[in-house]
Amino acid sequence: MYGIDEESVARRAARQSISHARSSDDECTDYNRGVGVKQWSAALQVLIVGFYVALSLLIPTGFGFWLDRKASHEFPLYTLIGLGVGTVVMVYGVYRMVQPFLRESEQEGKEDQVSRPKTSTIGLLMRKYKKDKEEG
Repeated sequence: MYGIDEESVARRAARQSISHARSSDDECTDYNRGVGVKQWSAALQVLIVGFYVALSLLIPTGFGFWLDRKASHEFPLYTLIGLGVGTVVMVYGVYRMVQPFLRESEQEGKEDQVSRPKTSTIGLLMRKYKKDKEEG
């Protein structure tokens, strides 16, 4: 009647539903890929920190052990010095690696503090209600 055929309307609707289904499938796979990358990234960061800790302790301690063997000391002075230097390097390096996560948790803590007065007010009201109930 108006130049609109029922078959063309049905075909157009079918095309739109197919394209919508494809775009939503793409969004799901992109989302899943993103989560996988984030999990992999976290695992990789933990692996890097672990290797950093191990190497920052082993390399200076091994060097100190080698110096003690060359100097023929009875007391492992250079080994202990290497262990101390490695420990200082390790603590500083791990602190630097963890600093972004600490900042993020501080920001989340500040956000939690904003919402805490509501929960503490509810807690106070509940305590008052229980106290009034016990008295009366």
